Amino acid sequence: MPRIGQRRSTTRRLLHGIATSLLSLTVIAGASTVMATPASAATPTLTVDLGTTTGAFHGGASGALYGLSAPEVPTNNLIEGMGLQTTNTKYQDGQQHPGSDALEVAKPFVDSGGKDVFIYMTDVYRTFSYERTSYAAYQAAMKTQVEQAMASPYKDRIVFVPYNEPDGMWFPGMRTNGGSLAAFNAEWLQTYDFIKGIWPAARLAGPNVSSYTSSALNGFLTYCKANNCLPDVMTWHTLGSPAAVRSTVDSYRALETAAGITTPLPINLNEYAYRYHLTDPGQMVQWIAAIEDEKVDGNLPYWNINGNLGDSAAGQNIPNAQWWLYNWYSSMSGNTVKVTGASNDDAYTLQGLASLDTAKKQARVILAGGGTSGDSNTVIKNISSSVFGSTVHVSVFQDRYSGYIGAAATPTRLSDADVAVGSDGSITLPITLDAMSAYQVIVSPGGTGSTTAADKTWSAGYEAENATLSGSGYNINTEGTTGSIAKFATSGTKDVGGLRTGSSTVISFPVSVPTTGDYNLSVFGNSSATATNVKGPTNVYMRVDGGASTRIDIPVGFQWVVWGHSDTTVHLTSGSHTITLAATGDNSSATVGDAIIDKIDLQYNDDAVQGTTLHEAEQAALSDSGTATYTSQGQSGAGAVNLTSGKSATFWVYSARDGYADLTSRFRNTGQADLTVNGRTANDQTLSGATPNAWSTSTNRVYLNSGINKVKVTGTSGTLALDDLAVTPFSATDTVTTGNVVTYQAENGTLTGTAAADSTYSQADGGVVTGIGDGTANSLTLNVNAPSAGTYAMTMRYANGEKMSVSRGNPDILVEHADVSINGGDATRVNFANTLHWNQFADYTVPVTLAAGANTVKFTASQLYNYDGTTIGLVYSGGGADIGQPMRSSSAPHLDEVSFAPQNLHIGTSSGFSSTAVAQHSSLCLEDPSQSTTDGTQYRQNTCGSGQEQVFDFHPVSGVTDTYTVVNHSSGKCLDISAYSTANGAAVQQWTCHGGTNQRFRLNAVTALGNSHDYQLIAVNSGKCVDVSDISTTAGALVHQWTCDAASALTSKKNQIWRLLGKA
Repeated sequence: MPRIGQRRSTTRRLLHGIATSLLSLTVIAGASTVMATPASAATPTLTVDLGTTTGAFHGGASGALYGLSAPEVPTNNLIEGMGLQTTNTKYQDGQQHPGSDALEVAKPFVDSGGKDVFIYMTDVYRTFSYERTSYAAYQAAMKTQVEQAMASPYKDRIVFVPYNEPDGMWFPGMRTNGGSLAAFNAEWLQTYDFIKGIWPAARLAGPNVSSYTSSALNGFLTYCKANNCLPDVMTWHTLGSPAAVRSTVDSYRALETAAGITTPLPINLNEYAYRYHLTDPGQMVQWIAAIEDEKVDGNLPYWNINGNLGDSAAGQNIPNAQWWLYNWYSSMSGNTVKVTGASNDDAYTLQGLASLDTAKKQARVILAGGGTSGDSNTVIKNISSSVFGSTVHVSVFQDRYSGYIGAAATPTRLSDADVAVGSDGSITLPITLDAMSAYQVIVSPGGTGSTTAADKTWSAGYEAENATLSGSGYNINTEGTTGSIAKFATSGTKDVGGLRTGSSTVISFPVSVPTTGDYNLSVFGNSSATATNVKGPTNVYMRVDGGASTRIDIPVGFQWVVWGHSDTTVHLTSGSHTITLAATGDNSSATVGDAIIDKIDLQYNDDAVQGTTLHEAEQAALSDSGTATYTSQGQSGAGAVNLTSGKSATFWVYSARDGYADLTSRFRNTGQADLTVNGRTANDQTLSGATPNAWSTSTNRVYLNSGINKVKVTGTSGTLALDDLAVTPFSATDTVTTGNVVTYQAENGTLTGTAAADSTYSQADGGVVTGIGDGTANSLTLNVNAPSAGTYAMTMRYANGEKMSVSRGNPDILVEHADVSINGGDATRVNFANTLHWNQFADYTVPVTLAAGANTVKFTASQLYNYDGTTIGLVYSGGGADIGQPMRSSSAPHLDEVSFAPQNLHIGTSSGFSSTAVAQHSSLCLEDPSQSTTDGTQYRQNTCGSGQEQVFDFHPVSGVTDTYTVVNHSSGKCLDISAYSTANGAAVQQWTCHGGTNQRFRLNAVTALGNSHDYQLIAVNSGKCVDVSDISTTAGALVHQWTCDAASALTSKKNQIWRLLGKA
C-alpha cells in the first residue's frame, strides 16, 4: 500500500490552489497582439491610473511582530525576499515568550535589508498583563535594556516601545477617562526623560494603544507637544478591519495639525490583521493596499507562533502563499499610482495597489477580491506612449492559497501576451477571481519580445463540506468568516472532522476531469499537536473509485485549523470519478490520531508545462533600479536586462525539495557575469558573452535548499544582456540525485553520553538519535567520505517538538540548536525551527566544507546563555507554574538522517570536451595541486593519475573559433593568467571563473609530433603560451606563460605542447 505524507514532501511536486483562474483575452487570428475584451458595466472593476502618482513607493506594510525567532529562524532568504522593513520584538532576555530576543535577531534582520527593530520593553515580564511590581522596578529593567542597546553595533536601528496596549494594561480607562489619560501622559513623560537621559539619541515609539482612539491620542499629542515628549514614531494597533486604516490615519493626521505639529510623525501600525485574514492572499491585499496608500509602516501580528514572519513562512526556509504576496509587494519600485477599487472604504471587496517605474519601464498591479470570487475587470489607463509605446506586454500571475504550514510554489503565470493600447490610452484585463488568491499584473513595453509560456493546465478544487459524508463520528465545523475574524482562514469557511482513531468516517468527493492522465492531488488537512490521540501526522487512506488505498499523512499544526497539505499523484481517465478519504485502509490498516479536512485540489500533471520554471530577467529584482532593455533582439518575454559591472538581477527561486536543479541562463553581448546561489558562486559554467548578435546559454547544476533560494546574477565586466533564468529540478529518484547524494542514518553513527538511538518514531527512517545536548559529552559523530574536497550541502532530517511546559497565550515553542564540527575544527552553530511535534520531521540544509576522503562530522549542543554570556535565562516572575522554566533550549533536535551532496555538479561542456593535458616533454599532467580550491593557486605538472584535479572541461566561447574557458574538475575554477599579465613568467593559476580574456585560451594544433590531439594553449589576453617552467621534467614543476615557440624550437623543447586526448 503506497504511503504519502510529510516525511518527504520534497519527493512530490507541490501544487497548491483551487479552480484555475484564466485571463480572458481574445486573440486576433494571425496576429501576435491580444485585444482585451470590453468590460461589462455590472462587473466589479479595479481602475489603475498610471497618470496620477501618489508618492514614492514605500513598502512599509512588510513588517512582523515577533517575526524572527533566532538567526536563520527564519532564513535570511525569507526575510529579504519578503522585503521586511520593520520588526517588533522582545526585550532582550525577556520572559514574555522564548526566542525573538531583540539584540540577537538584529543582525539577521539588518543583513537581510531590514530597517528598524522596535523593542517591546514590557516583554521583560512573563504575563500579558505585565506584572510589574512598581514603576521603579520597571525603570531598572528599562535601564538595562537601553544600556545593552547602546553597546550594540545595531544601535542606530533600535526603537524603544516602552508601553504596549497601556489602555488595557497599566492604564485601563485612558481612552475615555481623563484622569487615567493624565496618569499615563505623566508617566510617559517620566519614561521619555529617563530613557533620553541615559541615551540622548534614543528613539521612542508610542503610545501603542490597542486600537485607534482619537480622544486619547488627541490628549496625548497636546500634552507631549507642550512638554517636549513627542515619540519619534507614532504607533497603535489596527487588528479588526482593513477598512479602518485609511480613515484612522487621516483622522490622526488631523489631530497632529490641530496640536500644532508641523512635521508629521512616522506612523507604524505595529500590529495589524486578524487570524481570518492571515495566510489568505485574497484577504491580505486589502491590508497592504491601505497601508501603502497612507505611506505608513505596519507589522503583521503575533497571534500564533514566532519566527515565521507573521504567519508568512510554512517552515524555516519554506514560503506559504502569504510570503509570495509580500515578495510581490516588495518588488514594486518607482512611484505608486492611484488605484480605485470596487469600494476602497469597505472591507472584503475588490481592491489593489499599483506602481510605475518609468526608469525600468514597468508598471505592477497587485489585486484580490477580498474574499469574493467571480468575474472582474482591471482597467489600466493613462498608459504613456513615451514609456510603453502603443503596445504593452502584459503578464498575469496567480498566488493561490496554500494553508498556514503548507508550502507554496512559485506563483502561476496565467497569461503572457502583447496587448494593444486603446486610443484612450487604456487597456482592460478581465480576470476571473478566486476568493483566496491574489493576482499580479506586470506591464512592460510590448511588440519587441515574445510570449513566455503560461500554465493553463486544468485544475479544480472540491470542498470537504460539500462531499458525501458516511460512517459515524463525522462533523462539519465552521471556521473563520467576516463575522468571526478570530478564527483561522479556511477554504469555503468550513471543514469536516471525523477521520480519527476508531472512526468509520468516509469523505467521498465526486470529481470530473477532462483528460486521461496523471493528476496532482493535494489534500488540505490538519492534526492538532494539542490532541491527546495525535502521535504525529495522522494517517488517513485515499482511494480512487474504490480501488487500493494509499496512505496519506495529514500534517500536525500547533492547534486545530492550522492548515497544511499532503500531496500525491493519481491516474484518472477522462470523465467522472470518486476520490475518498477514510479512517481505514487495506489489510486492516487504520487511522491513528485525529484529522480535519478542508478540501482537495486536483491539477493535471503536464511536465512539459510544469517541469521548468522560467524567470524573466526584466521582472527580477534589479539593483539601482536596473537597466531593462526592450529593443527587439529575439528575447523571451518583454525584454532583457543589461548588466554592467556591479549591476545585478536577483531571482527568488523556489525548490520543492532539497536537491539538484539545473539553472540555465540565457544571455548575449560581450560582457561577463557571476551567478551565485545563496551567496555561493555556481562555477561549473560561466556567463560570458562573446558576440552581440547571438544568444548563448550556460547551465549550472546546483543543490538547492527546499523553499526559497536567492539566485543573483552580477555583472563583472563589459555589458551582458541577461534574458532569463530557467530552473529545472531533478526528482529524488533521478540518477543525478541517487548518484551524488549520500545519506547516513544517524543511529549508525558514534554516540556518546546521553545520545541514544530510539526506534519508536513512526515517521522516521529507522532509528532517531535523541539526547544530544547539555554539553559536549553527549554527541553524535558521523564518518563521512567525500569524493573530492569542496563545499557540500549537508541536509539534516530532524524533529523539534520542544516547547515550554506552561505557555502563556501563544504556544511558546523553542528553537533548538546543534554545534557542528568538521574534522575536529571549530564548531558552527546551526539553529533548527520547531516542527510542532516530536514525530513530525523536516529537512534543513547548510553548506559544509569537506576534505577529500574520510571526514568526521560531530553534533553537540550546550546550554545557551543570556546576552551577557553567563546568565541562564529562567522564568522568574508572573506567579505561575512556569517559574524556573528555561527560556532557551540546551538540546539538539532529534536527528533521523544526514545527507551530503556536492554543492555544484560538473555537467559537461556542451559542445566542448573534457580531457587531461599531458606535457609532451615530460609526459606529466597539468594539475591543480593538492585539490586546492583557493584562488591564485599556481598550477604545476605531476605524475598522471586518476584524480579529478588533472581533468579539465574545455567550454567553447561563443562566436570565437577554437577558443575555450578551461575549468578544473576538482576545484571548479578556471585556468587563469595572473592579474591579466602579458609578461613572460606570469603564473598560470586557477581563479573563480569570470569569463575574462585572461581565462580564455585558443587551441593551436601542433602536427609535428604526429598526434592529432597535440595543441598549444594560447592565452587570449597576452597571446602567450601555457609553458612548463625551465623545460623541467620534474614532478611539481610550476606552469607559467611564455612567448610561444614555433618551428624547431617548439618540437625540440616540447614544454608548450599539451596532448588533449579528450578532444575529438
